[in-house]
Amino acid sequence: MKFWKLLIAAIILTISNYANSASVYLDLPSINFTSPTTDEYIVAEISGSYATPGFSLNSAPTVDIGIGGVNIVFDVSSPSGIQPFVLDPFNYSVDIGQLSAGDWYLTPIFFVDGVFDAQLTTSLPLFSVSAVPVPAAIWFFGSGLIGLVGFARRKKA
Repeated sequence: MKFWKLLIAAIILTISNYANSASVYLDLPSINFTSPTTDEYIVAEISGSYATPGFSLNSAPTVDIGIGGVNIVFDVSSPSGIQPFVLDPFNYSVDIGQLSAGDWYLTPIFFVDGVFDAQLTTSLPLFSVSAVPVPAAIWFFGSGLIGLVGFARRKKA
């Protein structure tokens, strides 16, 4: 009787250490600038871990830029069969492009085998994009140009 209890416990323990379905564990996303401006192309770094090894990205991530938020959607296939529950780290670089000035949220969304699996939404904006200031040289050039036009008119009269 004791043998059967131990055998059943060992089978349950073995099955609980394997995963049939996919799971994605996400880290907080980051971007390639500490203080990006509207002139810079932003690249997001999305990292985390899959529940098991063998996941594959079906296509390039889709970037959806809305008002104040960037959603990055991943379509992933899980490995077939029973896989051991061993975290498999991943890191994806996703080109977002240029954004307008303001506070921005970044939300990675994962679909595994066509089914929603994970999403990481922050309660505070992840980063701010600032407007590019006009360099002082342009102000000096403009005022010099206006001065030359005024000087030419005075000389003509």
